[in-house]
Amino acid sequence: MEKNQTKRVALIVEGVGGLAQVILDAFMRDEQPVCGVIVKHDGIEALDYLLYRRVYAGRDPNVRPCVALIDLALHDSDGLELLRAMLHHEQTRLMPLVAFSSAGEQEQRHQQADAAYALGVNSYIDIRPGFGPFEESLQRMARYWCVVNDPPPSL
Repeated sequence: MEKNQTKRVALIVEGVGGLAQVILDAFMRDEQPVCGVIVKHDGIEALDYLLYRRVYAGRDPNVRPCVALIDLALHDSDGLELLRAMLHHEQTRLMPLVAFSSAGEQEQRHQQADAAYALGVNSYIDIRPGFGPFEESLQRMARYWCVVNDPPPSL
């Protein structure tokens, strides 16, 4: 497979139980999913995957995320720490980043959104009770980043 023929996948890094399934359902809602999905549940595993480290050292280099959805409530670390690390590494600094949060209070969600945008995320999706608007936002986001958008050649 040539460099420009990489398989498009979305990386989901989700720390709160159950949200990964909501995200997967939104991506797979149509008969033809817009892209493949890779799910990781903590920041360390996500970075290992993205940087071809440890158990992922031999993974297929032609399968690269065209977007990463990062939960700001990760178990092993703050999602903002993962965003900082991804923006620091040459291999991931150009990857489109979408942050989301399930924090309970609206003020806390706004603070997390401000912090994520200050780091340089491309988008922030707020999770509200009922999930309906969240799922619709995910579907639109997946179509844009995985179908419409042309990623940087280095991705």
